[in-house]
Amino acid sequence: MSIAKVPTETPQSSAGAHRNAGGFDASAWIGKEIAGRYRVIELIASGGMGAVLAVEHLRLRHRLALKILLPDFEDHAVVQERFEREALAMAQLDHPHIISALDFGELPDGTSYMVMPLVRGSSVGGLIEKQGALPWRSACLIAAQVADALAAAHADEIVHRDLKPDNVMIIPDPVAPEGER
Repeated sequence: MSIAKVPTETPQSSAGAHRNAGGFDASAWIGKEIAGRYRVIELIASGGMGAVLAVEHLRLRHRLALKILLPDFEDHAVVQERFEREALAMAQLDHPHIISALDFGELPDGTSYMVMPLVRGSSVGGLIEKQGALPWRSACLIAAQVADALAAAHADEIVHRDLKPDNVMIIPDPVAPEGER
């Protein structure tokens, strides 16, 4: 389990589609080189303020997630500052249930971005949508891990501003209780 706004590797859009319900058109991004280090592979998800794309590190051939602010927010100073604070906070926290920011920057067109590990799993929201209410034991295990992660963040005076089931990821982990964390 991980508390971060990092979606799974599986794209939200249907095969061949590059536009989500929020209207973000990823077709201009697919194949684009970012900061001389990453190449955009596909759209994972997008929302009201940003989009997350799967990228590959050009030299290491490693897949990562790239989060960008949508063009509507490039000139919005408060949103830009919040995005940068999010990246800084994620980079400072070192906890097994919190995703880290690995890179942060601004593209020549003014688009802010951050790079994070690509999480392979499902969101709690997605699980609830598929199967309904979670068994109580699973819900308790997830809640304990979320509480542990939040305690670590709060100890560093960091508050998660968007904690919800869609932002809590369940990932396979063969050494964790129940086989996932």
